[in-house]
Amino acid sequence: MTETNDSVRFYDQLAPNYDVMTRFDERLEIEQDALRAWVGKFGIRTALDTACGTGLHAIAMSRLGVEVTASDLSATMIQSAQSNSNRLNAHVRFVVSPMQRAYEAVDAPVDAVFCLGNSLPHLLGDASLHAALEAFRRSTHEHGAAVIQLLNYDRILRSGERVVGIHKVGNLEFVRFYDFRGESIVFNVMTIDWSVQPPRHRIAGTELRAYGRAQLITALHDAGFSRITEYSDMRFTPFDDATSRDLVIVAQP
Repeated sequence: MTETNDSVRFYDQLAPNYDVMTRFDERLEIEQDALRAWVGKFGIRTALDTACGTGLHAIAMSRLGVEVTASDLSATMIQSAQSNSNRLNAHVRFVVSPMQRAYEAVDAPVDAVFCLGNSLPHLLGDASLHAALEAFRRSTHEHGAAVIQLLNYDRILRSGERVVGIHKVGNLEFVRFYDFRGESIVFNVMTIDWSVQPPRHRIAGTELRAYGRAQLITALHDAGFSRITEYSDMRFTPFDDATSRDLVIVAQP
């Protein structure tokens, strides 16, 4: 099975409960507040949100006055994103497109390309990673930036930490956990339905590549980015390799 088919299958399985699992409505104002600082700091008027999922960040940016195009590999997720956008009276252009061809989603280079929510690790091979980063570079103008958010896999691999998170919403409980396989990780989501007895559960899983900080910085330079800044979160907290949960990279030409 290719990385493309694996990712699409995984997210199509999660789609019916994805916004419940990710607490879409609860997080919208929080994410919008965080993105407001990015819009101001980098003067973002146009943006491309790649691997946009159900549109959380794209909608948040649109509500801040940014002209947003959002893309995702999964047509099912794009349908959900469009529904969320309509429900919230946002104005986002949604496109079914992979990260590796991000530039095809926009008519002209944008101020910022965002790849948030630990999406980049779905690209399992060096060729796919390089294609995506080159696509991000082609999608931004000469003063633009690519913003990439992923988990701090250097820390995760050192600690062997398997459980990503556990939370319950109503009768649904979501357990997110890893299986480690050398340089790759299988990311699993177990959904438990407590509305029946005995409770029902199902597990969806997909392979991820545990990209480390140094590896990504090298790949970004190879793709044509020269200025790299690292943060621990979307609030511009300085990155600490030993303690930071996330790695947020800002790459500029």
